[in-house]
Amino acid sequence: MVTPKRPGSRSLAANVIWNLLGQGAPLLVAVLAIPPLIRALGTERFGLLSLAWVLVGYFSIFDLGIGRALTQIVAGNLKGDRDPAMGRLVWTSLALLSLLGVALAAVLAAGSPWILGHFLKTPSYLYAEALQASIFVAVAVPFGVIATGLRGILEARQAFFASNLVRLPLGVLTYLAPLAVATLTNHIDAICASLLVTRVLAFGAYVFASYRVAPDLMRARGLTRTGLRRLLSFSGWMAVTNVVAPFMTYLDRFVIGAFVSITAVAYYATPFDVVTRLFVIPAGVTGVMFPAFATRYAVKQHDARQLFVRGVKYLGLVMFPITLAFVTLAKPGLQLWLGPVFADHSTSVLQLLSVGVLMNSVGQVAFVLTQGSGRPRFTGVLSLIELPIYLVGLVVLVRVAGIEGAALAWTIRTGLDALVLLVFSSRLLNMSLARSTTALLAPVVIGAALLGLGALPMTLITKLAFLAIVAAALIPIVWLRLLSPGERSRLAQALPHAKSG
Repeated sequence: MVTPKRPGSRSLAANVIWNLLGQGAPLLVAVLAIPPLIRALGTERFGLLSLAWVLVGYFSIFDLGIGRALTQIVAGNLKGDRDPAMGRLVWTSLALLSLLGVALAAVLAAGSPWILGHFLKTPSYLYAEALQASIFVAVAVPFGVIATGLRGILEARQAFFASNLVRLPLGVLTYLAPLAVATLTNHIDAICASLLVTRVLAFGAYVFASYRVAPDLMRARGLTRTGLRRLLSFSGWMAVTNVVAPFMTYLDRFVIGAFVSITAVAYYATPFDVVTRLFVIPAGVTGVMFPAFATRYAVKQHDARQLFVRGVKYLGLVMFPITLAFVTLAKPGLQLWLGPVFADHSTSVLQLLSVGVLMNSVGQVAFVLTQGSGRPRFTGVLSLIELPIYLVGLVVLVRVAGIEGAALAWTIRTGLDALVLLVFSSRLLNMSLARSTTALLAPVVIGAALLGLGALPMTLITKLAFLAIVAAALIPIVWLRLLSPGERSRLAQALPHAKSG
């Protein structure tokens, strides 16, 4: 039997590394696979594939917050002894997720003819292919939904190695499987059939891993009405966030498809898919922090406060130079990767979205603290308030500025969302808002100025020189002003070990 323990700093670091590997490898594969996919499928079929990726990913997390709620409840119940009530709660959750997945699949299958024929500007010669593809996507949905619950069990037990042993090949096959099929045919229905196969295989792997990691939970079969009420009372507001937040993330593509064209979706979705893959970094960190907050917030708030501050600082320090490089090298990078036509259409989109990713990455620490501390209602209410405002702003900006307007709307929303969550988290942890604001003011102003300079038109040599100068100037500032003496000491001790290893 597995005896769970509260993770120490070393195990937390190891879990972060496994999360980064599990979510980072697909990013590298995507960079290599997308150009040949575009060449093999054509812009319009690739636009439909990008929508299929959205639907598979979005409906897979359309789980009423049950997966995340299960992680929070099981993580907060780490007693080391058998708990039949927990086992029945797990099976109740999986049964509910199964019913939900089937219902979502039915809705998607029934609504596809209207979506393809009326909402999206689908070319007539692609309609039959796209309709068949939507059926494959719908069938894949239940497997993805149930997998969220199984992954929640693994993460509650701190089994991030096992979780990412499934997630890594799934993410890689999301791109390689369509690429393999594209060597035989460019029909979008065959491409989406490969996505279905990968989801079924991943589901089976999650079932196997759950039995190995948590046999006490998986073998205590049975349903519980009391546990269901507990689960739903906690997951209710998580459900709102899990439904509304991803909906706002991917809504822009459908608005572009409705008001501009399917081709414009490809010009927007390609840089979006690439830059948002940077979320593997904050997701790798916050995925480990969520169960840690769930176990530490009520017991030892000082630990939770320290974990929160370090999370915000380290993610900011890691994500800012990456964002600056994306903004500065957007056009030459797109030219090299996808050619001058894509670069002309997508450069501004990539730059705007990069800034949004930076702000959202820092805000994710506050997001997991809010939910891990048992306050999902706040994130749910925040999402409901944002949705109508964002929808109106998105439609207006898309009609005025096309895909650049969509990128601007998304970036503004993520920035405001992160700001509100950071303020709320400071209050949860009894931190001085004035002191926190003062500490963040200078880095935010300097960072904004550097991003603005990086976006200016320059030759490639000038851009590279600019990045080199910024790096040379910021490294000593970060070392002396932003890292504490203890952090500098630990880092100095770690570097010799890294070199010798």
